[in-house]
Amino acid sequence: MKTKGYIYLKIAGVVEACLGIATIRLALVLLSNDPNGLVDLTGINVANTLWSLVWLYGFSAFQVIAGLVGAIHANKTHKAGVCIVLGILLIVGHFITLSTGNLSGVDATGIIQYTQIIIPVAYLIGAVVNKNSH
Repeated sequence: MKTKGYIYLKIAGVVEACLGIATIRLALVLLSNDPNGLVDLTGINVANTLWSLVWLYGFSAFQVIAGLVGAIHANKTHKAGVCIVLGILLIVGHFITLSTGNLSGVDATGIIQYTQIIIPVAYLIGAVVNKNSH
């Protein structure tokens, strides 16, 4: 029998993992084609580039891990606590990413980044519903 939060956690987990993989891949492509491409895309200055890359790769790897954990444990109520913690950390990470980005005005990048917060919220909702159905 599937838990009540199964669909939320399964879909959000898979999407979160895919976003993490896509972000890592995009960063690798940008850096291999143009070493300054990532700096131009993110709008950060060169002094902060190293820390931005560390954050980008670290958070993207965390997205993949948290997404896989959520997708694998979507039907297990006894793992809901772990998924709740991961969901909260994903939301915090997305807000940190939003706060450090160069989002001036409304454009396609800003809209995409703001709508991406929906995924970890759905992840957290699924985990909380699973925890409450335990």
